[in-house]
Amino acid sequence: MADLTVDSSEQAGRNAGALLGVLAGARAGSTLLPFPVLGTFVGAVAGAILGDKAGAFTGRAFLRTTSALAGAVSSATAKVAGSTAGEVAKP
Repeated sequence: MADLTVDSSEQAGRNAGALLGVLAGARAGSTLLPFPVLGTFVGAVAGAILGDKAGAFTGRAFLRTTSALAGAVSSATAKVAGSTAGEVAKP
């Protein structure tokens, strides 16, 4: 189950990175290469490749961060729920 979550978050990161890479790359390519269609296409392809790699890394990092945050919130909630109404939870 954990592998499926890691794989799906990595894939989501890759898709988002590729989409943003295409958009940013097309803009940069049309600026750097003054040829109307060629610059946009080359920039979009380069941006998609770079965005795919960066998105896979950030997708995994985002999953680790949110998992750690969820674990911290869950343990803090369990500590508070375990104490009575008049007591203060101790770390």
